[in-house]
Amino acid sequence: MAFWDSEVKTGESVDVVVEEGSILQFVQANFGEVKEDTEDESVCLHITFDNKKKKKKKIVVGSLHPKRCPQLQFMLCLNKNFQISHNGKHVSFYCYGTKHNNRR
Repeated sequence: MAFWDSEVKTGESVDVVVEEGSILQFVQANFGEVKEDTEDESVCLHITFDNKKKKKKKIVVGSLHPKRCPQLQFMLCLNKNFQISHNGKHVSFYCYGTKHNNRR
């Protein structure tokens, strides 16, 4: 098992590589620095991956708000590469989880 973390900055997406035979448990996301002019902004966190037809599939993981819901805890187990992004204008996110190798 190895710990995994990533920062997702405004206007950027982060590519997450999950090695063949491994699983990534994506368990938490929270705001990084929040600027005063965005304290009332709700932000959606997304993951995007290729489906069986090689088309991009975008899923909303959750919605965060700097005052009401600054962090989310969940359990997503992913076994293929994906991208993390968000629609915030002036915030960044930190994402955490663990990588598990299923090879024997």
